[in-house]
Amino acid sequence: MSIPTVAIGSNSSLELNVSDGLPSGSLIQTQGAAAQMFLLPSFTQTVRSLSGNNGVVTVQGGATLTIADQAGDDYVFGNGAGTANLRSEVGAKVYKTGAGSFTLFGDAGDNFKGEFILQSGTL
Repeated sequence: MSIPTVAIGSNSSLELNVSDGLPSGSLIQTQGAAAQMFLLPSFTQTVRSLSGNNGVVTVQGGATLTIADQAGDDYVFGNGAGTANLRSEVGAKVYKTGAGSFTLFGDAGDNFKGEFILQSGTL
């Protein structure tokens, strides 16, 4: 069974302004400079994972993103150079559930102001 993938290309953005607008098993891939995904305030979205070494995923205040990777998954998001980031605003929540492994690189900035809750798996 293939994994549904949402690919966000260079200079493109995806704004989610409805809860669970994507299938919960979707892999979000940022694929180039200025590739962006925004989870707008008060909405929720569950995804399988995030992947990419360029682009930004932003969880806005009051929104909740759940990363529910599966056993055997080993996804990487970011590159340590600051060109791929998971960002959150005050009041946002990001949950990591599922048995898989998720590697997250960030930057030296102050871009994550919400909560990150590790419920299961490896971060």
